[in-house]
Amino acid sequence: MDVKFEEDVYKKFPPDNPEIEPQQSENDTSYHQLIQEGKFLFNQVKYDLALDKFSQALSLVPENHPDRIDIHLLIGKTFQKRGLYETCLFHYDSALELCKSLFDSQHPLLGIIYNRFAEVYKKQVLNEKALKISFKALEINQNLQVKNNIELARTYHNLGSAYYGLAKYKESLEYHFKSLKIKEEYEGEDQPLELGYTYNRIGIVYQEQEQYDMARYYFEKALLCLKKFYSGDHPDIGDIYCNLGELYDATGNYQKAISHYEKFLSLYKAVHQENHPSVADAYLSMGYTYDNLGEYDKAFMCYSKAQEIYKKFFGENHPHVSNTYFNIGVLYENQKKYKAAMKYYLKTLKISREYFGDKHNQTADIYHNLALVMSKVSSIDESSKGFQKFITAYGKIFGRNHEESKSVLREITRITIFKAAYEDPYLSRNSLLDPFYI
Repeated sequence: MDVKFEEDVYKKFPPDNPEIEPQQSENDTSYHQLIQEGKFLFNQVKYDLALDKFSQALSLVPENHPDRIDIHLLIGKTFQKRGLYETCLFHYDSALELCKSLFDSQHPLLGIIYNRFAEVYKKQVLNEKALKISFKALEINQNLQVKNNIELARTYHNLGSAYYGLAKYKESLEYHFKSLKIKEEYEGEDQPLELGYTYNRIGIVYQEQEQYDMARYYFEKALLCLKKFYSGDHPDIGDIYCNLGELYDATGNYQKAISHYEKFLSLYKAVHQENHPSVADAYLSMGYTYDNLGEYDKAFMCYSKAQEIYKKFFGENHPHVSNTYFNIGVLYENQKKYKAAMKYYLKTLKISREYFGDKHNQTADIYHNLALVMSKVSSIDESSKGFQKFITAYGKIFGRNHEESKSVLREITRITIFKAAYEDPYLSRNSLLDPFYI
């Protein structure tokens, strides 16, 4: 079954300037044929071959012709599926600039393009940018007078994903359920695919809030939808297996978690080998499960593979790379190798503070773990040593992810780090622990 691509909406909403109306040419048949062949290959998960067809088609279309917008979107989407996000954004930028030059500021194509940008920004963990451009898409898509407005549903989906990345789970669920309401009434042939994507995101939000039964319910609904849409195996199905693996890990079913990660890797490697950021995601999660099982060598191997892939796609100073440092820190802490753990927590703290700032749950988690390790290797008075019990009690009252819990955690942890920095020569030399910087 073919994935539904956006129609050439410029034919329904012609350019403002009649002089640039699309004209038939001798190349029309050939490039339209190439586009259709590329779409077929895309749906067969043959991305390199699809890119070749789309690139040939682009070379045949005159400059400033509206069809170039659609082709740039197709090329960008294909690079997005391969995890090559910067190249993807180049083509989305090309589509956006051409669209702005041909159409007015409320043209439906702009809503489509803004939605595409939001998808990529979320993959890059640029949640503020994803949120901002999703609201630009919302301004356009909520005014479209069409039945079952699927682009509006996609905008709500992107808003939900961006809010999740900002740890605003209430808002995330609100927008995901808005998206779901439209998609349930949507009658396109790709309805199961659209539903599956949103069920999956809802499951992720519930899992983050430790509502595991609800998370499993939505993951299983997502899996059924994607299996219904795809006639065979597909990497999109693998994404659900990975999320289920994380859920099983969180509930202590470690062998079942490993089994689901292996299913994911089988589906992704068949298409991408190990050359995709999502493969790194699975290795990261699998490493965490091996750590829980006490299989530390396997855990370290998984984290190292994840780190290598992340650095290739995102560079050295990215939250995904930071996550590998954090998990390696946890791994060493579990083995009571506290100095080594501290080294990796400091690495991840530097990236997290630069990327998210101090008022983010990920940074708070790092402060928490770092302070715990410092209490093992530094001479800290009893009041500071007791901060963990205080936080545990406070978390039971308000919840681990409540803003008040995080606020108190940050303050007590800063005090602990401040003390440790002046009682340990190694720490006092680290600029991250300068009390004025903290």
